Amino acid sequence: MPSGALARRAVLVGSGPLLYLIAAQMVRAGVPPVALVETQARRGLIRATRHIGGALRGWRYLLKGLGLMAEIMRARVPRYVGATGTAIEGEAGAEAVTFTHRGRAHRIAALKVAEETGHLSDAARDHQASPLRSAQRRELAARPFLDAAYPPHAEALAPDDATIICRCEEVTAGTIRRHARLGCIGPNQGKAFGRAGMGPCQGRYCGLTVTALLAKANGRTPDETGHYRIRPPPKPVTLGALAAMDHPAFKPAK
Repeated sequence: MPSGALARRAVLVGSGPLLYLIAAQMVRAGVPPVALVETQARRGLIRATRHIGGALRGWRYLLKGLGLMAEIMRARVPRYVGATGTAIEGEAGAEAVTFTHRGRAHRIAALKVAEETGHLSDAARDHQASPLRSAQRRELAARPFLDAAYPPHAEALAPDDATIICRCEEVTAGTIRRHARLGCIGPNQGKAFGRAGMGPCQGRYCGLTVTALLAKANGRTPDETGHYRIRPPPKPVTLGALAAMDHPAFKPAK
């Protein structure tokens, strides 16, 4: 992946060949996506046949695309083509993707939304969710064993004061604990005390640890302490990359 970070149990939503490239890269890395939710309609492929002559002249791109699709199919990644009404569900974070495919709503979160809006009774919701919950339990059955067999070591959860937590700004655990003693109660407020989370990674590497340190120092839970707010750009962009966006290859087709 371009950023070097690989999401696990991710659902890829969108359209276009780059979606297949990302899916294939995840398959090669051993972490295939849970599903591809594709928003393009099948009739678009029919309309595109009038351009088949030009496409055949660029047969190498077509062959590469077919190779990506073959990788995805061999990994048995489910595809939902022509999905509509896509939405990201979750209160504290992204927990599920809901969408409609061939007239049917998918995933447990969709059933909960239907029940809360009065379109589904409690009994109907539970009945339709039953096979989904069974599949979920099967997927999570091994987690207690894995969590017990491979726990994080104590030093990782309670680093000493000299340990650098924010590598971008070289802020130590001791400095963050000192900020808590001075009255800092959350990571976003902590930016006024020091520079943790203000470097190029914007807290992607240190965010959870900063929250954990502040929570323990203040006798609060991580949820009460909060997390870094995401600020654009999520990933540093060079001036050269911005200038290259004017290149014809980056312009949308007419």
